[in-house]
Amino acid sequence: NMMSKALAQSSEVELADYLYLMKPQRYTFKKFKSYYFVLDNSHSLSYYKSKEESRGKPMDKLSMRECEVVPD
Repeated sequence: NMMSKALAQSSEVELADYLYLMKPQRYTFKKFKSYYFVLDNSHSLSYYKSKEESRGKPMDKLSMRECEVVPD
């Protein structure tokens, strides 16, 4: 059924874009580095080195299940 396929596809929503992340490092200045972040419908925030690598394994994955996201 085309309607059920369309509904299934629309439920697979994700937000994705490049953001800056600061990773703590010893004995160096704090540096912000650009990573490609993906927030998917399973409430997971994953990040990758680039958009091209976002189809593979993420560098790290954080659960956002209990978090509330509020726009600026």
